Amino acid sequence: MRRTRLGPAPFPRVEPDQRLNAQLQAIEGVSNIDAVDARPHIVRFSLDDNRWLIRLLPDDQSYDRARRRHKWLASEAVQKTGFVPVPSPERSVIRLDSGIAEVVSDLPGRSWMHNNRLMLDGHSLHRPLPPPEGGLAVLSEAVAGLHLASEQADRAGVPVLTIADHQRTQRERWTRLRDTVLQSGVQTVHTGRWLSASERVVFASRDVLAAADFLPDQPLVVSHGDLWPTHVLDGPGGIKLIDWGTMRFASPLIEIAQLIARFNGWTAAALEEVVESYMAVRPLTADDRRMLPVFGALDMAIETGRLLVTAYIADIDQTSQYAEAARTGAGQMLSSLESIGWSIRKTNPDSKDLKRESKERARALREPGQKPRPKIQSNKRPKQ
Repeated sequence: MRRTRLGPAPFPRVEPDQRLNAQLQAIEGVSNIDAVDARPHIVRFSLDDNRWLIRLLPDDQSYDRARRRHKWLASEAVQKTGFVPVPSPERSVIRLDSGIAEVVSDLPGRSWMHNNRLMLDGHSLHRPLPPPEGGLAVLSEAVAGLHLASEQADRAGVPVLTIADHQRTQRERWTRLRDTVLQSGVQTVHTGRWLSASERVVFASRDVLAAADFLPDQPLVVSHGDLWPTHVLDGPGGIKLIDWGTMRFASPLIEIAQLIARFNGWTAAALEEVVESYMAVRPLTADDRRMLPVFGALDMAIETGRLLVTAYIADIDQTSQYAEAARTGAGQMLSSLESIGWSIRKTNPDSKDLKRESKERARALREPGQKPRPKIQSNKRPKQ
């Protein structure tokens, strides 16, 4: 395979989304309207001597949910961390003719994934990329500070993700990815390895998390929910974190595992750097540290599958640098997934669950009216 060039490439200039542009043109005093880094759905503008961003929100975001999220981000305890954007005090969430948009402060800095080669249709490819030297330690300390500040915060209106909900959601996502891979008919070394490794992890993690009786008593903290290099800004004011659309209260272990797995890839060095930096601000128990590989393996089982679908199955140019970057990212995460799979307690999946899912998968793949293949009877006589 030709080596993927991941060196920075310039961003082409694009026009802002018409809905956002029309909204801004209607506000008196707005100037310097410009799309951010070839993203028409994120627009930078000036108003009252301040720089702001207006961003189209995904279809799964409701107006009320965005307002509640902004109320929490604007709280004094969170703003003291200097780690998050400031929602506009006058118009933080705006209803458009189709969809909604949010307005937050334009944080100074450069994304850790500032590269047009890793973008498609204005959206970044989420894959591991090495951070600047010392950057992962600084980011881990900042995340720990936010977790610490949110332990006693009011959760009103902010989604809450329990451990059971997280495991169930991840298993559902894995099932959809697995079915997509199987139904596509694509057979590669990477997809075969992923199907085997991820199935073991998903079933084993269910038993391990259910047996960890200390997890339900663990304090929940506010989490970004989707830590990737593209969401980290490094600027004169220090490290900032952007794109808080998936914010929720959840176990801190979920986010710590993302810090380890989604930047340098899961290695002993990355584990040590993240945990030591995090514990310099907020303590972790021995049981917490012991569970990190479980959360990391479960996360990588899903994200590796997502990258594989992008690299081999999605309707994109499979010879493009974007597709090659997805393949190399999937390979890196797959190696990490296989390397820590041993750390999850070996458990046999429930044979009834496996048989039921196997039958359902075979039934879905059969042509309409096609009968199941008959069992082959052996002619061998049993030993006396």
